[in-house]
Amino acid sequence: MITKEEVFLAYQLFLGRDPENAIVIDQLIAEIENLSDLRKKLVVFPEFIQKLKILPHPKLTMLAPPMQIDLGLSNDHLDQLLERTALQWKSLGISKPYWSVLTNPGYLNENIEQNKEAFYQSGHLELSNLFAALQRSNVSIQPSFKCLEFGCGVGRVTGALANHFASVIGVDVSHEHLQLAESYIQEQGMANVELAHLTNLQELAQLGNFDFLYSQIVFQHNPPPVTKYILEQLLVQLNPNGLAYFQIPTYKIGYSFSIEQYLNSDDMPEMEMHYLPQDQLFSMIAKANCTILEIREDTAIGPSLSAISNTILLKKNIDSAPPLQ
Repeated sequence: MITKEEVFLAYQLFLGRDPENAIVIDQLIAEIENLSDLRKKLVVFPEFIQKLKILPHPKLTMLAPPMQIDLGLSNDHLDQLLERTALQWKSLGISKPYWSVLTNPGYLNENIEQNKEAFYQSGHLELSNLFAALQRSNVSIQPSFKCLEFGCGVGRVTGALANHFASVIGVDVSHEHLQLAESYIQEQGMANVELAHLTNLQELAQLGNFDFLYSQIVFQHNPPPVTKYILEQLLVQLNPNGLAYFQIPTYKIGYSFSIEQYLNSDDMPEMEMHYLPQDQLFSMIAKANCTILEIREDTAIGPSLSAISNTILLKKNIDSAPPLQ
């Protein structure tokens, strides 16, 4: 584990300044295991990149081949794919729920009590990216907005969202994660938050309409057909003039997905990483009558020479069909 002195020295070396406050220091100490990991985190800070006027890693080659992705679905396939994902996250929700949200040793069960405040504070800090994107696109959250957070986990960002929206509904496939989220929301006395356990994809339609969709480091853990179906359903339920801000990996060299092979495989890694091609993403956004306001490459999956993750801000066009009843 790193020390406060090491955090101060690293900030001075890479950024030429002290850390913002004690909360940032405590969060880094909780998240970072050694100096090598601290260096990797600081060199992808936009502030550091701007100082050096270089990119953190070379751009993916323009000659990269297409991915082979099977998106042909039946309802049975959808249910089976979601069930497999839910089983993985049920296991993580029992063994290491906080670590499964942010994979840092400080958030393992044996360390979480001394680091829980920093864990939840990171949810507030994460929203700074959202508000910067809103400002760049000259749009804002209205006081009456209802927010749907897909993949709320243990409520790390849910509580922060509740400070900015009239109401928030947090959705997750893991009952175990939601139980911890419920405890946190009750401890914080947040009366404008509702939590929903998604047991099958048909339940998405029962969530109703909303004005803002938020999802970070979630879609990447779902097979491409499931991610496509979820986004299609959620964008349909986004109200006209509503906004969506979500992160999704869209490319990796050598990645492929076969529904049949996936469902017949006994190989179940602790945490999966999946990719949905950009053409599929753009097609469903257009079909839902939404306009992309901003799309940016992000580091949500870590710096990579072979993969791309994108964060997207979009707006539902005002001439969209009336909301579902």
